[in-house]
Amino acid sequence: LNFGLMNQMWVRLAHHAADGFYSTYADLHDRLKLFIHFCLNRLSDLVDIDPKLYESKILPALLDETILCANRQSQEILMILILKTFDEELNISQGNLLFKKISRMCTDFDYLKFVSEFFALAQRYIHILPQSAAESGAFVKSIYDKICGLCSRTKKCHGG
Repeated sequence: LNFGLMNQMWVRLAHHAADGFYSTYADLHDRLKLFIHFCLNRLSDLVDIDPKLYESKILPALLDETILCANRQSQEILMILILKTFDEELNISQGNLLFKKISRMCTDFDYLKFVSEFFALAQRYIHILPQSAAESGAFVKSIYDKICGLCSRTKKCHGG
């Protein structure tokens, strides 16, 4: 899966949208987003993904390609699609990698939107698992600490 090529396609098709080939750029945007989501779903369905494979090969490659897009809107969409496509446990277990790589996104990347999606993912995950309240609280605190670490390193969440 090559997000760089998809990003180039996005730019090329935007030119056609400006020429009236598509009714609106939003229509084009939605079509490409669906295509990328379809590709990610195929990847998550076709490969028997275990946490080790996801950590060592799949997620780093997806994140590196996302960073290479160098387009804020593309990066935001790709990061949300990664969170929505792959198993919650896989993404939550890789929170450190996600937050480390996200700090390399475009300067105007919407960190709060990503953090919100990540918390929604964590909330669904907590409700699925039979955990004690103490375990759930510790889990939420660990995610919060990761987010605070990201915010302090990037100064994006505090308006800095």
